[in-house]
Amino acid sequence: MNKDIHVLTAILANLLVIIILFSTDNPIIVLSLLLFCLIMFLSTDNLIKLKKGFIYFIPFSIMTIIVNMIFVQQGNTVLFIVFSRRFTLESLIYALILSLKLLIIMYIFICFSIMIDSDKALSYFSSIIPKCTLTLMIALKLFPSMKQRIRALKEIYIIRGVDFQSKTLKEKIKSYIPIFSILLEDSLEESFDIGESAFVRGFLSGKRSVYERDKFKIKDYVLIFLCGIILVLSMYFLIRGYLKFNIYVLEDLTMALNIASLIISFSILSLSLIIVA
Repeated sequence: MNKDIHVLTAILANLLVIIILFSTDNPIIVLSLLLFCLIMFLSTDNLIKLKKGFIYFIPFSIMTIIVNMIFVQQGNTVLFIVFSRRFTLESLIYALILSLKLLIIMYIFICFSIMIDSDKALSYFSSIIPKCTLTLMIALKLFPSMKQRIRALKEIYIIRGVDFQSKTLKEKIKSYIPIFSILLEDSLEESFDIGESAFVRGFLSGKRSVYERDKFKIKDYVLIFLCGIILVLSMYFLIRGYLKFNIYVLEDLTMALNIASLIISFSILSLSLIIVA
């Protein structure tokens, strides 16, 4: 997949996936959203990111399953009973669906970074909201330098005999006060230098020039139109109750697979295939 789609198109596609993900627990649609992410990873050979995301997700999944099964006793199918507390199959399935949704959220943000080029995104947002973009860039620039500065200051103060491994919280705060005061002063000075440099260079004094303007292509119009259709259909089906799913109601298990869920799932998969085409 080439990063040939417009930044706005990528934002709308990922935003649509997030909206659908938060609006329903239907397992058919949730699985189709997972397939959407998997297609993005497989088409770009980003299997390393796929594996890393899954590894980071495992602890959250285990914690979610344990907490849900301990505190939720709803359901008719009892798996086992411990200390007069019921552990049901329905609570386990609900925990698995919730864990899967957390994994998809993680994958969506990774897919967003795969779908767009950082330089194109910076150029696009700089032309629309230049002040906010500059502020965000400065903030992202200062964080790594602040981290390095804290490490250097700690080494200096350790040589001077300051103990940062104090047992009491009050002593720890007291030992870090000189570091944060110096860090605040350095950050302010660096911010003033950046602001002065931007003023001297005439930032926002005239119309900004664009080195390479990112234009909408036919593929972008098709994707935006398809996103609009999927959003309208999803809202209609949700209002009508066709995508409603409650794991603790036995009848909803068979109602999860219906025409509405299949239409939305097929549309999401079609969207992913057009993106990677």
